[in-house]
Amino acid sequence: MKIGEKFYFVPVKRRGDPYEAIITKIGKIYAYASKYNENDIKINMKGMFVDAGAYSPSTYIYESKELYELSIKAEKAFSHLKNSLGWTRNENISLEDIQQASKLLGIKPCNEDI
Repeated sequence: MKIGEKFYFVPVKRRGDPYEAIITKIGKIYAYASKYNENDIKINMKGMFVDAGAYSPSTYIYESKELYELSIKAEKAFSHLKNSLGWTRNENISLEDIQQASKLLGIKPCNEDI
């Protein structure tokens, strides 16, 4: 994160429209960004979210609109994959298929003696 760099801000649960803002100040824990030429956005740099004080984070931060849109596509694809698997194993999916998919997805192998 550098002064003058633009980031894409997305309100949690779609409360408001996403927007771009420019980093104006950087400290040890917080950075500040400006949407309309004023330091009105306090950013927790460790968690990369807008600091909302005692409340839950209200806005998440992405390096660009494109990365935000890519994360939305990944969430939708994962949801589709998860929903397509169902609650029970499809008889057409072999143990080898499951092991290969697990390995590809970086899932630890289960104890096969179960």
